[in-house]
Amino acid sequence: MMSSVNSRRDPALRRLVHQVLWPGFNGTTVPSWLAFALEEGLAGALYFSQNFDADDPGQPGLLSRTIHGMAPDALLGVDEEGGIVTRLQSGEGSQEPGNAVLGRIDDTGATYRSGRRIGSLVAQAGIDIDLAPVVDVNSDARNPVIAVRSFGSDPLLVCRHASAMVRGIQEEGVACCIKHFPGYGDVVADPHHDIPVVHRTRRQTRSIHLPPFAAAIRAGAQCVMAAHIPVPYIPGPVATLNPQALQPLREELGFEGVVICDALDMGAVSRTTDLRHAGAKALLAGNDLLCIGNPADKRGRDEDGFAQVRDGIFDALDEGSLPIRTLEQAQQRLARLRAWSRSCASHGLDARPVSSADGEQLRLARAAMEVRGDVRLGEPREPVLLVDARASQSPVVGEDSGSRGAHRFFRALTEAGISVSTPSFSGDDTGQDALISHIADGSLRVVAIAGQLLPGSGESLFVRRILATNPRTIVIQTGWPAGDDVADHRIRTYGDSLPCARAAAMALLGIPGNR
Repeated sequence: MMSSVNSRRDPALRRLVHQVLWPGFNGTTVPSWLAFALEEGLAGALYFSQNFDADDPGQPGLLSRTIHGMAPDALLGVDEEGGIVTRLQSGEGSQEPGNAVLGRIDDTGATYRSGRRIGSLVAQAGIDIDLAPVVDVNSDARNPVIAVRSFGSDPLLVCRHASAMVRGIQEEGVACCIKHFPGYGDVVADPHHDIPVVHRTRRQTRSIHLPPFAAAIRAGAQCVMAAHIPVPYIPGPVATLNPQALQPLREELGFEGVVICDALDMGAVSRTTDLRHAGAKALLAGNDLLCIGNPADKRGRDEDGFAQVRDGIFDALDEGSLPIRTLEQAQQRLARLRAWSRSCASHGLDARPVSSADGEQLRLARAAMEVRGDVRLGEPREPVLLVDARASQSPVVGEDSGSRGAHRFFRALTEAGISVSTPSFSGDDTGQDALISHIADGSLRVVAIAGQLLPGSGESLFVRRILATNPRTIVIQTGWPAGDDVADHRIRTYGDSLPCARAAAMALLGIPGNR
């Protein structure tokens, strides 16, 4: 395009640019800037937990109806994976046990049914795309961002369950976005904060990380999310911004659907690429829909990130570095996705919810749970001091994730009739010292919630300190097994969904699991 043409003033080009933008926003109602952008042809919006009123189950559907009333073709998306990542059930915790639990049970029928329930939940909220399932193979136990979001470390197992989950979710008329291509499973840094270091060969990528994507695509997945990871054997930036890294998705796996980039405001991109330039680079790399990110993570104005990406694309068009054809091809794929959504008769707010009254989720969580030592509370039933010893979790889990996770276990133990209290201390060294002094006489029955327990990590050292001070402490480990299995009395739940918390409470009561 000639630089003398101002794309900002061309109505057709303005609409074409808006059609590839997918921002998040603050609040539970539609802000004025978003309403105006929808009029300009905005692709839609991505929901996060702050967009939902946990006390009003009808509010998500009302919000979706409002947006679809403004722009019937708007694509609404959400991260609703089940397990530790939920937006629609963030207040109480997901009612689905999560991928690691499902992978341990290895019953693809159960995974399909979990997908049906997730898809029904999303459809009832009027949402078009679920950024799920995670199909990464968790090939490194140190992984800080995938872990129990994965079905497991065996590629063939992940293939089976990825396919089953895709079929289940899409049966409810909700498009799946499988993630994160070409695989997050072996990273040891969180790309929300930094560029992860990846050590893998081309052969490892093809034999371990790509097969689940191929299986999920064969199962009909409508979208794929590109990952912010470097590919060691391909020079250049992270995969999201690297045409060579995304090329196998089209050429080898034959994917013809929509490629959605992971959030452009994440550290793995922002540390090397200004947000204003990131959008055009992502489009040139092969992405069709640009997820701009969660404004709540940056505590900033929600319009700012959207405007930076939009204006950067206008600049690239005017400079001639971004061909109009790239935007047109993306728009064509998005049009096919919209047509697929419209063709799904069960999709929408009138779809009948899939029943979960049979209690399958709790049975799965109990069957997957591991118990070591005697974790039963004494009789008469001892009161419990519940300590959340976990380090801060990845932003993908959600805003204020730690306190909500502790609340799930508090609720589950209380529902089971256990008297529970929690310490009022901060997670810094001073707060930890205060807790250690509080439990030093051994009279309190401490239940500590832990995550991955990586050897030498601050979280692992804190848990060891609690155990040394109070050997009767029971540890509920919610994360992926990562090498520091220090507790003699331990419950491993493989997640902190509500069913996982309830399964742990039953173990404390001495009710055996059913694995």
